Formats: sequence, structure tokens, C-alpha cells
Amino acid sequence: MSPIAIISESFKTPFGQLTILVNETKPNTVVGSAFGKPYALISRVKVTRPTLSITTGKLPTRIKTAVEHWLDGNHLAFADIMVDQVGTEFRQECWTAMRQIKPGQTISYSQLAQKTTSPTAVRAAATACAQNLIAPLIPCHRIIKTDGSVGRYGYGEALKRQLLAFEGVSL
Repeated sequence: MSPIAIISESFKTPFGQLTILVNETKPNTVVGSAFGKPYALISRVKVTRPTLSITTGKLPTRIKTAVEHWLDGNHLAFADIMVDQVGTEFRQECWTAMRQIKPGQTISYSQLAQKTTSPTAVRAAATACAQNLIAPLIPCHRIIKTDGSVGRYGYGEALKRQLLAFEGVSL
């Protein structure tokens, strides 16, 4: 298997450091995005793409512009950005469904499962959220518990609440 060259760039945001990874051969396609330390994201992505070669550099203008617009309050800024992450067919269905949730709206883990070919797989839908390596472009923060409480988030419940509030959701 040949190495995959990835460009990594980090941005300071009100939500903490946001690191985005793009494949050099598909420069407008995000393969990883997360809040926190870049090495944490890179190590998680390497599990699914063991032949990664990481370079710190500048992302394509299209991606950087989307980040700027998102930070300026355009909650649809990531809608047209291509994403590519490794996962089962079910997880791919969940991630696709998450991208269809409009900013300012939430759905439950149960409702997420119902948008797939396995409508009763609620725990698996929650796992798809937990395994999402392209937050916030794949907005797993919009998935909440059936009782209306916020639920878990890989970057902490406080950040999940912050992201939802940024989109106009109050829980």
C-alpha cells in the first residue's frame, strides 16, 4: 500500500484549536477534522489509514474560506466540502445522515438510526458518532439523547453545548 500524503493545518477558534487534514491528491477533500491537539486527530486517523504521511502546511483556499465563513456564523459553510473517512457501510450511512441535519436542529440517536438501513441500531448509531473523525464538518454534535439531554461528545459535553448554542440551539 502506497503512502497517503496528508496536509495538516490548525486554526484557533472560540471552541479551541481546530485541526483539519486533507489528502494532497484530493486537496478539496477533508479526511480528518477535530478539536484539540493535532497529534490526537492524526493518531486516530492513522488507525484507519496506516500509511499516512503528514505534512504541516497550508490547506487549499476553499477549505480555509469555509472555516472562516463558519466562524463568522455561516453554519452552512461546510455543506459543500467533500469528506472522506474510512468506516463500515452503516457508519457511512450515519455520517451522511448527520450532514443532512440542518444547523440549529438536533435529532436523537434513535432518529439517526432510523435514517439508516438498520433503524433499530441505536447503539451502533451512537458509536458512529463517537467514531466520527471529521467534526464539525460531519456534525455529530447535533445528535442528542431521546430525552432531550445533550448526551456525550468526544470533545466534552461543554463543547457540544457551545457548538449547539453557536447554531442557536438551547438545551
